[in-house]
Amino acid sequence: MPLISIIVPVYNSVSTLNRCLDSILNQTFSDWELLLIDDGSTDRSTELCDQYASKDQRIKVFHKKNGGVSSARNIGLSHAKGEWITFVDSDDEIPKNTFTDECRYFKEDLIVGAYYAKDGEKIQRWFLYSGVYNKKNILDFYAKNIETSFFGVVWGKLFKNKLCKGLNFDTNMKVGEDTLFIIQYLQRVNTLRIMDKDVYMYYIPNNFIEKYNLDIENSIYCLNRIYLSYQGLKVRSKVFERRIFFDYKLFCQKYISQNVNSWYKDERVKYIYASIKDSFSLKYRIIYTLMSNRLFSRLVSLIRNANS
Repeated sequence: MPLISIIVPVYNSVSTLNRCLDSILNQTFSDWELLLIDDGSTDRSTELCDQYASKDQRIKVFHKKNGGVSSARNIGLSHAKGEWITFVDSDDEIPKNTFTDECRYFKEDLIVGAYYAKDGEKIQRWFLYSGVYNKKNILDFYAKNIETSFFGVVWGKLFKNKLCKGLNFDTNMKVGEDTLFIIQYLQRVNTLRIMDKDVYMYYIPNNFIEKYNLDIENSIYCLNRIYLSYQGLKVRSKVFERRIFFDYKLFCQKYISQNVNSWYKDERVKYIYASIKDSFSLKYRIIYTLMSNRLFSRLVSLIRNANS
């Protein structure tokens, strides 16, 4: 049985797939299996996956009808045999010593490392201070750090396979599926290790902005799923609350201006806003109340259009 299962969802990634897979094969640590989930690719990604699998018995390929990254990862979760599970995206890569013999001795339920984010020629390093957290201090750690980028992505981490049982990525989530999965997983975590060690290279995609364009129902669905799961952590982070509310409202803002009630009168939104409105400034609460009035919102929209 491999120690680590590496899950890589693949969809039309021919331009980056070699870089990604070679970075895994170049690991000095070898006790892993690589699960390539071909999510109905229409380019040569399918062929590349099969070529890599034919050369290394640790690599397994699963071909499926296109269903999105969440459905692909779920296939990987259902077939992972390692004690640990990690995720790598097909347009990213991992440093040579991401996995070492040190992995054999981890006892915690979740391991989180540092990462680099590359945007063109610009590279920025992101890290949290090293530490081990348990029942005495883990909730305080969540409250202070749940809003960080580390808990919005599934890569750069080791998840205990046994704790992933019964957990799946929500295939209806268009944005934020990683955040939801992590928050649900954190509810099962008793001990957590943070390492100031570089374990991932994230390439910011060119279509980063295009991804975040949702209709109102999709946006509310995502917001509601994340908020209800966040409540299960039994911690409060006003920064996190503001961010998810701001973000999901922004993702569908152009549709809200066309139908104000579809956001402001929705029972899920009303419940969430009432629960977290103390996270917002008085100015924002006043503006929010005013914008919930259809006539006022329409007037603001007309003024904005006239000035644009």
